Amino acid sequence: MIAMIIRSNKNLVLYLLVPSILLINACSGPNQGATTLLELIDANETGIFFSNDIKEGYSDHDNVLTYTNFYNGGGVAVGDIDNDGLIDIYLSSNQKSGKLYLNQGNFKFKDITNGSGLDSIPGWKTGVTMVDINQDGFLDIYLCRSGRLQPQLRTNLLYVNNGDHTFTEKAKEYGLNDSANSIQSSFFDYDQDGDLDMYLLNHAVDPVRELSKPIAAYENDTDTADKLYRNDDGYYTEIGASLGIDQSVLGDGLGIAIGDLSNNGIPDIYVCNDFLGRDFLYRNLGDGKLKEDALQAMNHISSSSMGVDMADIDNDGWQDLFVVDMKSSTNFGSKTNMASMNPKAFEVLTRVGGHYQYMRNTLQLNNGNGTFSDIAPMAGLSSTDWSWAPLFVDLDNDGYKDLFVTNGIRKNTNNKDYDNYRRERIQTEMNKIQPDIPTLVKEILGFIPPEIAVNPVYKNTNGLHFEKMNDLWGVQLPSYSNGAAYADLDNDGDMDLIVNNIDEVAHIYKNNASKLTDNRYLTVQLKGKHQNLNAIGAKVMLQSADGKQFLEQQVTRGYQSSIDHNLHFGLGKNAKIDLLQVNWPDGKISELRNLESDQLVVLDYQDAIMPTPKQTTDNNTIFFDRTVESGIVHEHMENGFDDFEREVLLPHKMSTFGPALAVGDINNDGLQDFFIGGAKGYEGAIYLQNNDETFSKLYQKAMVDDKFQEDIDALFFDADNDGDQDLYVVSGGNEMPIGDMYYQDRLYLNDGKGQLSRSKTALPIMTSSGGVVKANDFDKDGDLDLFVGGRLLPGQYPRSGRSYLLENVNGNFKDITSTHGPELEYPGMVTDALWSDQNNDGTQDLILVGEWMPITVFQNKAGKLVKVEGDPILEKSNGWWFSISEADINNDGVLDYVLGNLGENYKYKAKPRAPFNLYSSDFDNNGELDIVLSFYQNDTLFPLRGKECSTQQIPSLKKKFKDYTSFAAATLEDVYDRQSLEKATHYLAHTFSNSILINKSDGFELKKMPLEAQVSSVFGSLYDDFDGDGLNDLVIAGNLFNSEVETPRNDAGTGLFLKGDGSGNFEPIKNYTSGLHIPGDVKKMKSIIIGKNKNPKKGLLIAANNDFVRLLGVAQ
Repeated sequence: MIAMIIRSNKNLVLYLLVPSILLINACSGPNQGATTLLELIDANETGIFFSNDIKEGYSDHDNVLTYTNFYNGGGVAVGDIDNDGLIDIYLSSNQKSGKLYLNQGNFKFKDITNGSGLDSIPGWKTGVTMVDINQDGFLDIYLCRSGRLQPQLRTNLLYVNNGDHTFTEKAKEYGLNDSANSIQSSFFDYDQDGDLDMYLLNHAVDPVRELSKPIAAYENDTDTADKLYRNDDGYYTEIGASLGIDQSVLGDGLGIAIGDLSNNGIPDIYVCNDFLGRDFLYRNLGDGKLKEDALQAMNHISSSSMGVDMADIDNDGWQDLFVVDMKSSTNFGSKTNMASMNPKAFEVLTRVGGHYQYMRNTLQLNNGNGTFSDIAPMAGLSSTDWSWAPLFVDLDNDGYKDLFVTNGIRKNTNNKDYDNYRRERIQTEMNKIQPDIPTLVKEILGFIPPEIAVNPVYKNTNGLHFEKMNDLWGVQLPSYSNGAAYADLDNDGDMDLIVNNIDEVAHIYKNNASKLTDNRYLTVQLKGKHQNLNAIGAKVMLQSADGKQFLEQQVTRGYQSSIDHNLHFGLGKNAKIDLLQVNWPDGKISELRNLESDQLVVLDYQDAIMPTPKQTTDNNTIFFDRTVESGIVHEHMENGFDDFEREVLLPHKMSTFGPALAVGDINNDGLQDFFIGGAKGYEGAIYLQNNDETFSKLYQKAMVDDKFQEDIDALFFDADNDGDQDLYVVSGGNEMPIGDMYYQDRLYLNDGKGQLSRSKTALPIMTSSGGVVKANDFDKDGDLDLFVGGRLLPGQYPRSGRSYLLENVNGNFKDITSTHGPELEYPGMVTDALWSDQNNDGTQDLILVGEWMPITVFQNKAGKLVKVEGDPILEKSNGWWFSISEADINNDGVLDYVLGNLGENYKYKAKPRAPFNLYSSDFDNNGELDIVLSFYQNDTLFPLRGKECSTQQIPSLKKKFKDYTSFAAATLEDVYDRQSLEKATHYLAHTFSNSILINKSDGFELKKMPLEAQVSSVFGSLYDDFDGDGLNDLVIAGNLFNSEVETPRNDAGTGLFLKGDGSGNFEPIKNYTSGLHIPGDVKKMKSIIIGKNKNPKKGLLIAANNDFVRLLGVAQ
């Protein structure tokens, strides 16, 4: 114990006895008159006049036609180079020398580049990192270079800090004089030996040329491939290829994030690649080996991935990933820059080792079980224009990490009109006897439009949603911005921003949170062990009254940039920190308790201790996978059919909504069995449950005979009142013509021993493509009647098929729809139905949900089903509903309803005042039904699909819109005139939220499920007491994989356990806590009882399209 001095903001000097952990409070000098959180400080005040000015030429290396990355900009590195407690700034310049600015306090900076050894640097400079390469306590600078230049001008540079504001270049001495085309470096201890290794991110000089090659021609390229340099006693040895780092010529690295994604104390690597080359997630196995895991861990990724940041956005202790792409945030930008998506090429790419890649940002939420879910649309972050550097940092000190993104491009080569002009102009010129190449290049370059944009800044509102704050926070100046970093430049406890711009002075934003809010902060400085003095890889946990926060010491972030080594926590209104814990890279820990806020805390590795070994405890989760032990090995295989060939503008396939799933005791042994349906060409199957809780497949000849029909839904029920379970199977799909007997439903009668035979006479002719079947004795005559919901009219989306109300007459079923429920014949595209006593009168009513349908209630009036009209909630409830189940949510004795919708994490959005629209008509009078999806932006209705797809379906639009610009500017009525729209069938979706319909005495209340339940579509829900506390809970599951290729799959769902409190409230429980994990294109989920007699066990049976059947157990 030694005496240390603490300096408070009021300059009081206190003497305390503490361990060797130095506590220093920051002195603040707030600006008077500041009105916004972020204040752009004029260069005349800061002294930072740096501008990354780029001069375009017409040679083979100085324009965007010959060097794709010509306008990709430069980076920022911040750190205290002279250890005076003030953060200094280095800004890299592509064509000129970068600048080093010494922080003199109070936002005054001095350019010390001249004479520092950092001036007159030739070549094309890109990313920059500050790192203490020789562990002498002074930060050094590693500068990447690239360009279509000679190797000596591309060789990366290492400037070692001499401690006197001068630097000496020593890259060759350290083995880091790599001459590949480099973008950025990241220093970290990959092999856990205590010193810093380095990942070098490289890129292709001409990726467009590589894309033109056939797949078989892809070769390795050392100038393109990334490198991993191992630190061998101060000299760096390249070992990337031996570790499996991708060596393909398709590699086009732009962003890198390193950190512990598995919570095993070992840093993993995420690499962003532009163009066709996909991103890579290298899992660190801890034994010096890496495993590439992106295909298994992520359901889809960004297409042209740019920058990336890794951070724990929801404070759950697991780090998440945000990757930015180039998707425009406006209708006009999307339409002029929209990439052409070829469905067949997209499918081929996914089959040859590529991934599902989409042109938009991805926010990969860490599920804590080795997988990620992209929640960018739900979070409000899917499109931030042509983006470069994403940075998560708590700007308002409220305890949640906010987001700042740089964007803009000096010349937008993705513009479709430019692309067409370039192709035509080249063809014209090359047809000449003597082409004028210099003039050609000059004219093409002059045609490329700029895309200047405001850098978006977002407030993290609750961990899963971000609200754009540019106007309120004061970020409003358009720019061409690239690299960026954050640091507390004035030591006032909030994080300032530094932005590197093209052809404009760098932006320095002063953060005024310390003045404008009452929120508090804590700054943490780590003093690591020898060979890693800045404790790269250390993780810090802070616990206060508001919960826990987590940060990892990694400085390479965003794009071409590196941040300060001090770690920053916003605390909200908390004046006290209960616990501050550092997990050092070697496993030791340091802890400090009951800390005051608003100060800098320095923790030294020398005081760290090894943690007390934790007693191993059983991982008592609620759910567990028992598929293997059950003996169920059944894969649903979808047949190949391209719905989009016939219906170009179809929003999603209609042929992939199987398989059917039904549970029942087929052989009367007291054990529940199940039926799993097949796609066209694959028979369905019956699995019998055995006494030892395993399942065995029971051969059924009838299933083999009918395998050429698509099984969409199924139901076990006693059709003929003989005491055994018969099987009804709904036929559906989209492959065959309207009215084909392929769509005829089937009834299989049970011989009492489990053998099924198809009845040829029990059902009327029903050639509607179906969606659902439900049984109920609605007429109370002692047998079970049926409702069969029609799903679609094949090839005629969004027209619905015929639905049926079937009366059971001695085991034969009679169509009584026209007399007992005429409005049931064509209620819409029915996806699910439920018999339920909705009005509590003792009779079973019928509730239908479907695509584009409102929640539709038919009340049972003396055996006739009458549609409920006039309810304001139901009438505005149109959505893409996929499932319904009943549950007395609030325990008031009246049944409520759990409703699965599209979810809020999809490209399409729907609100009551801005519904999602569909117009259906033969707009061009060619005898075919056209589909026009449309959406609202700023109260104006625009067509959803772009010019290319729209003109493919309606060729006459080519004459009306000669270019992409005119189409992008057109409203829906401009494209399809008002008269045509008025004649069309019009569909609306008012909500896509997964919801609960509360059944009240005076009507209904539609409540959204929690945000965690909105990550994907819900195709199944179960209401039961799963955790054994006597209160019923909810389990939901589902995804929608069959979207058209310009719309990312709805694949973020992994199932969710919602713990009920008995009063109608549900708490979402993380999957790694509950044990629930239900990924895949889930279409059905059923409860099943495992065993019988005294010890039955609950189970969840899961059927996903084109996937294996899974059985989950529930802990007793």
